[in-house]
Amino acid sequence: MKKVLLATFIAGGLVASAYAQGQIQFSTGPGAVLFNGASLPTGNPASVGTYGELNIAAYAATAGTALPLTATAAAALPSAWVESTTVEHAIAPLPGAVPGTTWTDNAVGPGGTAQVEILAWTGTFGDWNSALAAGTGLFAWTGSALSGGQLSWSQLTGNGNTVAAQVPPSGAVNQLVFQTIPEPSTFALAGLGAVALLIFRRRK
Repeated sequence: MKKVLLATFIAGGLVASAYAQGQIQFSTGPGAVLFNGASLPTGNPASVGTYGELNIAAYAATAGTALPLTATAAAALPSAWVESTTVEHAIAPLPGAVPGTTWTDNAVGPGGTAQVEILAWTGTFGDWNSALAAGTGLFAWTGSALSGGQLSWSQLTGNGNTVAAQVPPSGAVNQLVFQTIPEPSTFALAGLGAVALLIFRRRK
């Protein structure tokens, strides 16, 4: 499968304000947001199959804060990780593309460095943790085994009167590929099944 050249992330700050908060500008090219191997169709709000509305948000914490997600497992975020003020719902102007949007970083003050992660989910839930707790939708995150890229990175913020800009490390963002997340009970049943198979084999 071809690698899709995606995403431009630039960190900056509101100019001429002593209380400015850092901002993250986000957009992707076509073919970046996928489910079942296909680009999400255009729409505002866009829908992901029968799973409902698309939601994409930046989550930020102070630089170096550990991210509980891994390449193969989604996880709830502790309170140190704060959702951006805006959640993006649109796919435009082409399938799989996210239009330019600006997120305000609420975790770090002006002139600081934030740890940033991009998360996506489906449904009417207002945040990642609520959607994950319900366990009925689809989920995507940068650095997942399907999406590729990097599990969070450090990003500069503006200092009030200047704009500090830093592009994320090369390869930090690849795609956002949606997947289902098995419920904990599913893992437990799978484990019991494996144990039962071992017991039956030993008896034979």
